[in-house]
Formats: sequence, C-alpha cells, structure tokens
Amino acid sequence: RTQDLDCSRKQGTLYVINNLFKIYFRLNNMRLGKALIKSVEADGSNTFERYKMSQKVTYNYFLGRMCMFDNNYQKAEDHLQYAFANCHRAYTKNKVRILIYLITVQLVRGQFPKQHILQKYGLGVFIELVRACRTGNVRLFDQTMHTQQDWFIRRGIYVILQKAKIICYRNLVY
Repeated sequence: RTQDLDCSRKQGTLYVINNLFKIYFRLNNMRLGKALIKSVEADGSNTFERYKMSQKVTYNYFLGRMCMFDNNYQKAEDHLQYAFANCHRAYTKNKVRILIYLITVQLVRGQFPKQHILQKYGLGVFIELVRACRTGNVRLFDQTMHTQQDWFIRRGIYVILQKAKIICYRNLVY
C-alpha cells in the first residue's frame, strides 16, 4: 500500500511540475523553472521511467524550451525530439507546438526540416526561412523574418531565429 501511495504521489508531482512550467512560461519567468528541474532530477532516472508517457512528453517539451532559451541547443533538440517522437499521433496540436521549437533549434544548428513535414503540420511560415538558410539568400531571410515577425514574437522565437541568419551567411559562402 505504501508503495502504491508513493508511486501515485510521484505521478502527481510531475503533473504539478508540468503545470508550474506552463505558468512560468506564461509569466515569462524561466528562472523559477530551474528549481523544478532539480526536483525531478533528484528522484533519479529510475523514477522518471515510471511516470506516464504523457507527463514525460510534457516535461521534455518544457525542458527543451528551457534549454533553448539558455542557448543549450543540443540539449534542447534532444528533449524536443523525445517529446515529438513520443507524443501520441492523435494530438497533432501538441506535435505542432513541439515542432515550432524543434524547428527553431534545428535552424540555429544548421539543420533543415523537410518541406513535407512543414506542410503536413501547417508550419508554412518556416518554408521560406528554411529555403533562405539552405540557399544563403539573406534578402529572403530578412523579408521572411519581417513578414512573419508577429507570429515569431508571439511564440517567443524571434530573437533565437535571428541567430539562424549566421547559417544563411555561411551557406552564402559555400
């Protein structure tokens, strides 16, 4: 009985942590989220495997976003990839949310998503940006950033996407 109670408490803990992440992101206060990460990591990896997949996906989504804002793009990509790969296929809105940040991280790292994935999930706003980065078309990059500026700002990725301009310059040279 105590083992079941302990397990259900841990399940509830990750649920509460995920909701706190949601609140902290809405308040634009990621600093408070770092303490939440420490509390989950303190339980150890064995405990993390026992959580429900939906909670693990949500946790990795927020953790990936935190890493992205800390400029730790490799870790961010790992967490967002996990979230995307393990998100149930019926939850396309959640997959789109994950993809927005995953694509952002990949662009900054010089990786380009396939056009059919962008079209499949209705993320056409990235098509021109990817084309600009791939071909080194700085003018197209600037035009796309300007026309989609409001959309990028609402999702908090505008400044990070500006870093992808370096990839655009790199590909201009090659």
